[in-house]
Amino acid sequence: MTVLCFYKLPALLLFLGFTIIPLIISGTYSLFDYDGIGTMSFTGFTNFIVF
Repeated sequence: MTVLCFYKLPALLLFLGFTIIPLIISGTYSLFDYDGIGTMSFTGFTNFIVF
């Protein structure tokens, strides 16, 4: 049973590292006004309002 967990662990870490974590980070960035330099200011869902 524990041997099978050691085979699944690398796949799980790769899945988390390349799929889940970037989704969380991009979701967080979408709620802030940030140009890549300086400080981040929280804008919430106003980034998604179309005028």
